[in-house]
Amino acid sequence: MIATQVPTTAAEAADFTGMTFPHYKHLTAVPSHLDITPLLVTATVDDVPAGLALGAIPKPGYQAPPTLFSLYTAPAFRHQGVGTRLMEVFHHEVAARGGELIRTIYMTGKDVSAHFERILEKTGWEKPQPRMAAIKADLRQIRAMNPPWLQERRFDASRFSIVPWREITDAQKDALRRSHEADRWIAEDLAPWKHEANYDPVTSCAVLRDGALVSWVINHRLADGTTRFTCSFAHPRLQRYGVVMWLYKEAVDQMEKHNRRFGMWTVPLHHPAMHAFATRWMKPCAVYFRETMGCEKILTSDRIPV
Repeated sequence: MIATQVPTTAAEAADFTGMTFPHYKHLTAVPSHLDITPLLVTATVDDVPAGLALGAIPKPGYQAPPTLFSLYTAPAFRHQGVGTRLMEVFHHEVAARGGELIRTIYMTGKDVSAHFERILEKTGWEKPQPRMAAIKADLRQIRAMNPPWLQERRFDASRFSIVPWREITDAQKDALRRSHEADRWIAEDLAPWKHEANYDPVTSCAVLRDGALVSWVINHRLADGTTRFTCSFAHPRLQRYGVVMWLYKEAVDQMEKHNRRFGMWTVPLHHPAMHAFATRWMKPCAVYFRETMGCEKILTSDRIPV
């Protein structure tokens, strides 16, 4: 028999902390100091821990819908209705707290993705939609392809210069903010000040035109040594000249100098030019190519279990 519970303390959730991604484990301690209130639903079968649904309810004033972060069923209890029951109870608990919609985001290419998608469909979620491509590529294979963007750059050195991001001054960053505030020319999710935390000083770089900051690539070094190309953008008037490609070449050159082999691009699908570039030049030499999917569930009373 499947029994479910909604833990409200770390002690109650202790047997289930390994049933979510490492990034979310701290939420199983049910912390209260965050902008969200963690929501856990646990399942047991004959008193044996069998599964966990983990999500969050935003606190008042926080503009985001309730979110499902992960759904896990222990291998011994899969295909027995545990995941479906967890999802149904999670719906019920969100609705009981005033939620009208739930959102979830997940990555394809994992063994459990198909199982999760079946549960989404079975419990009335909308059809998942692609949100982002994640590509991990081998630098040696990229070099072997000798793509045009890795060949020598040609630009007017009297006006343009490529510099490490660590050399960008506060005055240049402030000028960039003022320019953006005046014309709103930077894509909101690609503003460099949103990605500077713990950036990689080896490969992050920028283009200056007459001393003004006009393009950037902000990268991060992952725990396994992979260089993640996190944020790249160029002034709209310069994009047709491939200015960002100058910076990609600079970053790859620095990777080679520091004996780094793998790079990772995370590309939102609402930036079609970036997605087309990654698909054309990175996918053929990819260690893996995955997509992040997102979907929503509108809560209605006829779907809430008794």
